[in-house]
Amino acid sequence: MKQEERMVCFDDELGIEAYRFKGIMQKFPNHFHEYYVVGFIESGRRHLSCKNKEYVIGTGDILLFNPGDNLVKNLARENFKMEVFRTVFY
Repeated sequence: MKQEERMVCFDDELGIEAYRFKGIMQKFPNHFHEYYVVGFIESGRRHLSCKNKEYVIGTGDILLFNPGDNLVKNLARENFKMEVFRTVFY
């Protein structure tokens, strides 16, 4: 079984958080962020619901979420795996 990896970096000067997730199978319940989110799917696939529309996101996709966009990742019928996901919050 592959291990999950989570790396978090914060730049005080720029006020930016950067994350790298690898091998994460965790479901994310309906939520939103109070800031912009930019993400890049390095490898893998996953279902995503944003503003009540469903999408399949995968390798090479770039994601941009506005503050307040409601998100649900890894829906109940999910059998895809997001292998590597990088994201920046600002």
